[in-house]
Amino acid sequence: MLLVVISMRHLLFLILLLLLTSCIAKSYQTEVVINYNYQGFLTDTLTLKMDQRKFAMTIDSLNRPLDTYEELLASKDFQNIFEHSRFYLNNVIKYLSDSSKTKGGKTIAIMSMQRKDYFKSLNFLYACDYLYNQGLIDGQMLFEILFPRLDLTNADIISNNENEQVQNVLNDIKNNRKTAIKLKNTIQDILNGKTYKEHKEFLAGQYDIKI
Repeated sequence: MLLVVISMRHLLFLILLLLLTSCIAKSYQTEVVINYNYQGFLTDTLTLKMDQRKFAMTIDSLNRPLDTYEELLASKDFQNIFEHSRFYLNNVIKYLSDSSKTKGGKTIAIMSMQRKDYFKSLNFLYACDYLYNQGLIDGQMLFEILFPRLDLTNADIISNNENEQVQNVLNDIKNNRKTAIKLKNTIQDILNGKTYKEHKEFLAGQYDIKI
């Protein structure tokens, strides 16, 4: 009888654990599903963490002359997005897809996604490749994605240069006819591992940081 009671308790515990796991998994289902054949996606179907009008107003309010971009981290609104960037990924993609937004605003939106998170970074890179093809962001903005200045330890893309998905999207950008020679060469250095090696040496030498 005691064994039956223990087994029932164990079963109830497992059911509760599965329910909690399910809830946690659902809470992360806010990322856009990118088609890896570069056919794009519909921004109107994205699940948004924040009302898009409110999100756009937040980013627009931060678009002002700054001595350094690090000043953005002093903003509680920006820091909230930056610290929880996975949840705001679709808001940023939708913002970048708006042709009425300025380059400054779009750069700030991209910088809010610079917190280290490999799966988010890969999805974001795929999305931005599509937006780049559509002329909605430019090559300089792609540099901001590849080399996150607000988190120097974020080497998610350059450290995974041998990953097939990373190679696919980087080659797609490199082979784009409108991609400037400088960006093409930069991507080639990422693909052959040169960039990651130099980045590791720089952080270790200047900041005693190992990645």
